[in-house]
Amino acid sequence: MNTQYDLIDIVVARVFDIDPVMLRAETRKERAAFARFLAFRLRSEQGLDNSAIGLLYHRDQETVRRGIRKAAELERYDKGFRERCQSVIRMLNEGMIPYDPSKLSVGHAVRTRPDSAGVARLGTVTKITEETFTVESFENPGYHTTHQLDTGRLSPQFETSLDIVLIQVP
Repeated sequence: MNTQYDLIDIVVARVFDIDPVMLRAETRKERAAFARFLAFRLRSEQGLDNSAIGLLYHRDQETVRRGIRKAAELERYDKGFRERCQSVIRMLNEGMIPYDPSKLSVGHAVRTRPDSAGVARLGTVTKITEETFTVESFENPGYHTTHQLDTGRLSPQFETSLDIVLIQVP
């Protein structure tokens, strides 16, 4: 069984807050099913036919066809699903994934949580230790912040706009 997950699987799973394994599992739980429907639609938009998508996700062609149709319906009528779709598409277009310490490396670009004005800051990882990592701001070279490795947070006590939420795809 193929257990490799590409950017689409990783981003969809993280945005829907599920393990990527759930995209290919037999579960019909709503969150996993909706994530799978979006993954079907994105694959279809990449040019994969329903048969190839079905093989990838262990589903038949008819299930894929219905899932793609359901994703379009959900996007039209379900605000939460639509917002998740927009987040996934934005991340894929920008080559960014939700923060994951196992994907972090020195030299990777990272993005902060948007501040009250809706502005997210960009920086680059300059140092990683066992518990923290350091980011140098793109906007203010020489300005560094130190974040908790496990969460991306600037401070373990408070959520701030400087918390890291996205990282560049390796």
